[in-house]
Amino acid sequence: SELDSFEVCRHRSRSHADNANLLCINRQDSHTVNMAENRSCIIAVDGSEDSDFALCWYSKHIYKDGDQAVLVYVPEGHGLLRASKWENTVYSLNRDIMMVISEEEKRQIKTVLERFARRLMHLGLEGKVRNVMALKPEDGILRAAEEENAEMIVVGSHGRSTLHRSLVGSVSDYLVHHASCPVIVCKRQQNPTCSLLCTSSV
Repeated sequence: SELDSFEVCRHRSRSHADNANLLCINRQDSHTVNMAENRSCIIAVDGSEDSDFALCWYSKHIYKDGDQAVLVYVPEGHGLLRASKWENTVYSLNRDIMMVISEEEKRQIKTVLERFARRLMHLGLEGKVRNVMALKPEDGILRAAEEENAEMIVVGSHGRSTLHRSLVGSVSDYLVHHASCPVIVCKRQQNPTCSLLCTSSV
């Protein structure tokens, strides 16, 4: 599908045979790095203020030059997926699942990936944005962490979903107990410094 090859990289083009869609951003045209030697951190994003705070917190307190910030976006499940053969399959191939969703949904996913990529650039981070298809956000996040050999996972304390589930009681709790790397849950507070850091027009 179109999203299987959706990538932008300033330094070089790479083919991806994995099962994720991604958009790659490098911060400086004059600086190339060996990505295999860098720390990789998964930051779960869904467009909510809490997930954006988690990204901002990571950029301020964890990120250092040479690291790779991997933003993972797991679109909410929908009827077609739940009625398909992938309902109980965690490690389904993105390119197969993408065949059962509409062109409009594909365009929406691409728009979201581009918006998160601009967010990375706004914060001055090197990294990429991955779209992982899964029925449950925690499954997609764990899969990405495994594939990226992540040093840690960063999530917000609340997320955006049709059920308005609290990440603390569901997704993040699951990640804490099942991830093979440390998990940081960021709770958004009324902090002027953090609020200023998270302000963005993208």
